[in-house]
Amino acid sequence: KSSTYPTTGPKQKRAQTIDKPIETYINTYIKQVNSHQTQPETRYPVPDTTQDGTARYRPDYKYHPHHPPSTTVTMAVVFFDCDDCLYQNDWNTAGLLTARIDEFCVSQLHLPTGKAYQLYKQHGTCLKGLTEEKLMPDTPEAIDQFLEYCHDVPLDDIQPDQSLRAMIQRVTKPRWVFTASVKSHALRCLKQLGIDDLFLGIIDCKAVGLVTKHSKEAFERAMAIAGATDPSQCYFVDDSTPNIQTAHAMGWKTACVGPLRGSNGESMGEDVAGRVCEGADHCINTVHDMPTVFPELFLPSNPEPEQ
Repeated sequence: KSSTYPTTGPKQKRAQTIDKPIETYINTYIKQVNSHQTQPETRYPVPDTTQDGTARYRPDYKYHPHHPPSTTVTMAVVFFDCDDCLYQNDWNTAGLLTARIDEFCVSQLHLPTGKAYQLYKQHGTCLKGLTEEKLMPDTPEAIDQFLEYCHDVPLDDIQPDQSLRAMIQRVTKPRWVFTASVKSHALRCLKQLGIDDLFLGIIDCKAVGLVTKHSKEAFERAMAIAGATDPSQCYFVDDSTPNIQTAHAMGWKTACVGPLRGSNGESMGEDVAGRVCEGADHCINTVHDMPTVFPELFLPSNPEPEQ
């Protein structure tokens, strides 16, 4: 069955589909707006990505002559965190990643157990501490070895989530994954969930220059990669309080996902109703609850069939 979005007419009801690529909805919306405006031809910056969809930060943006000028349409952009947000498994994966980082420092760099966590507390990330304190070479090869080693963890308890897929398909704005992990790990998680085809790209730690995710610089680079120009039109869901606070300070719209956890990933024994996340516009149990707090981003869950 084929239908268009939107379809209007005196004897037709509006028909909507949720199985088309996101570009279909975006392009249709842009055409509708532009049909009522006359604008001089300009060029709009688009994100620079590799062929496999990995986002790459470029301060000298590439330009595409067929994209609309930002003065015509300010399009909202939706950023999803990956770990403990798109899925929740009682921070099991987070615990495995933490153990793997410590294992690397002990087995590969001959550092004492616990040094990795000390570096994380002092520098924001263990990797930053290792390179700044000259404990490992600051080269692309050494950094890639560290990242791939530390993210090589089993993901067997992350299962396909059809309700999550259906929810994300209803988002009518550009969708990006914005993660503190490395792209290969995030992609494995998305494939486990069955949603790896629903995003324009993955903005990972390398894409933002290996800065701490909760730094202002990381969020500025994420906006640049996604082609977002208006912070008030950036929507963000994440489980981390520091990440939410930075997004809020940048002017993003925020939703904090899940209960509070401790610094080692352990549950703090609070449900969402009892969680206070400074900077969060909303607190939700799971990412599935996004439509309840950001309804403006979504198509109806049960669109009327075409007549």
